[in-house]
Amino acid sequence: MVCTHHTELIAELNVALNLLFALPMLSRGVHQEDRLGVVCVMHLTKAANDYLASLDLVSESLHAQAANAGRAGFETACQCAWLHLKRNRLDAWWDGAPASNTKQIRSDLPRADFRHFIYAELCEVAHPRRRSMEFLVNRSPDSSAPPAIGLVPPYDSNAVHHTLRALYLCIVCSLWDFETLHEPAMSPDQRTTWNNGFEPIRRYYETQIAPALQSHQTA
Repeated sequence: MVCTHHTELIAELNVALNLLFALPMLSRGVHQEDRLGVVCVMHLTKAANDYLASLDLVSESLHAQAANAGRAGFETACQCAWLHLKRNRLDAWWDGAPASNTKQIRSDLPRADFRHFIYAELCEVAHPRRRSMEFLVNRSPDSSAPPAIGLVPPYDSNAVHHTLRALYLCIVCSLWDFETLHEPAMSPDQRTTWNNGFEPIRRYYETQIAPALQSHQTA
């Protein structure tokens, strides 16, 4: 039923997950043989495996467990991105010290509001709150009929869609982090030169390309 009701989303999610599993190998091509390179491979491998476990659990309608696995993958991927930005904290983490708390890590990364939103969605399902409990019964506690309780949670298409979508957004964010944070770091002067050189390209796109595309789509 999961595959029947959510074919396109599952296909997109599998493509994204396959790309993520390729990142540990790609990481070895963009890093030197140093500690950061090893840390990058370790984090990306664990995150990909956590996401895979989450996807398997969704297919069994085990949403709280899927959310926990997805959240673990997201935390790992975000910490990987954070250690690329805070490289002065890398050695301490290697020696066993915690990197930072998960909220601070998300806050220090680009698109922090998006990260907080996705993390909150996963926590809502993973924690023992009413929303997560209702995945295990056939009727709402507000209903006059007694809830049907079983050892196997009932299938709920909307719940599956919500969990899959949250997982997909986590994986896409992790892919975006890898693509963005592995660019060579620019000095302020280099960034200014880059922005000045890019400005005519941006202006041409906004005044010429974008209107032409919109006109074509309208036609």
